[in-house]
Amino acid sequence: MLKTRFALFTIMWLFLCAAQPPAQKVASPTAQAESNASISAFSPPRGYSTDPCYKAEDQNVAAFCAQWKSADAAQSSAEATWWTVYLAGTSIALAFITMAAAIAAAYFAKKAADETKRGADAAHAANRPWLDIDLKLHGVYVNYDAKGYLLQLEVTPLNAGTSPATDVREQVECVFYDHFSKNDDDHPFGSNARDQALRESASAVSFKLREERETGPTVFPERSEPFYIETVVPWDWNDGYPSPVAWLTAGLRYSFPDGTGETIKVFCVRSFGFPEMSDFESMGAAPFATVKIDPVVAVWPRFGYVK
Repeated sequence: MLKTRFALFTIMWLFLCAAQPPAQKVASPTAQAESNASISAFSPPRGYSTDPCYKAEDQNVAAFCAQWKSADAAQSSAEATWWTVYLAGTSIALAFITMAAAIAAAYFAKKAADETKRGADAAHAANRPWLDIDLKLHGVYVNYDAKGYLLQLEVTPLNAGTSPATDVREQVECVFYDHFSKNDDDHPFGSNARDQALRESASAVSFKLREERETGPTVFPERSEPFYIETVVPWDWNDGYPSPVAWLTAGLRYSFPDGTGETIKVFCVRSFGFPEMSDFESMGAAPFATVKIDPVVAVWPRFGYVK
C-alpha cells in the first residue's frame, strides 16, 4: 500500500514538472536597468519644447532630433540677425534721405530768403536818397593866429535818389603833400605815405560827421543846394611854405526814414592857381592875407565810398 502511494506521488510530481514553462534567466540589476533605460521613453527636462521629436522612444533619436532643432534655431537666429541688419540699413538709408531732404529744404529756404532780402534791399535802395558831392575851391587866406591856412570851399550835395535826405551835415579835411610822413625806407616815388595819410583823413572826416551835433538842412532830389564852408589847414612857417599840391577829403552824412547814409569823396588839388606865383609864397605869412585862386581840382577815385 505504501509503495502504491509513493508511486502515485512520483507520477504526479513528474506531471507537474512537465506542465510548468521553462525557467527564465534572471538578469543582473545593472543590465536590467540599462535595458529598461533603452526601451523607456525619453523625458526632457523642464523648459524643453513639447515638440513630438522629444517624445521619441530611443534616446539617440531624441539627441539627434535636439541637434537638428539646435541647428534650426541657429539658422533662425542668423536669419533674424540678417533681418535686423537689413532693417537697420534701411533705417539708416531713410534717415540719410530725410536728412538730405531737410538740408535741401533749408538750402532752398535760405535761397528764397536771400532773394526776398535782395528784392527788399533793391526796393529800399531804389526808394532812399543817395548823395554825391561836388566841390569847388574859391580862396585861401592865412589864419588869424598865423598858424595855418583857411580854405574857402563850396560843397554841393547831389541827391541821386528818389526821396529827400534830411539833416545833411558836411565836413572837409585838407592834407598838403608836405604832410605825408616819409620813412627812410620809402621809395622816392612810392605811394605808401600818401595812401596812409588819405586813409587817416577819410577816417577823421567820418568820425567828425558822427560827432556833429548841429542839425543840417534837407536836400531834395534833383536840386543843387551848396554849402559854403571853411576848413583849417595847420601849417608851421618854420618849415617854409607848403607845396601847391594837396588832397581834399569831403564827407556828407544824412538821414532818411529807414536809416542814415554817408558819402566820402576825395579830391586832388594839383595847383592852387595863385595869380602871381605857383606857390604860397605869393601870400606871405601875415594874418588874414587872402588870395582869390583858380585851382585845378580833380576827383581822386581812391578811398571814397557811398553807403
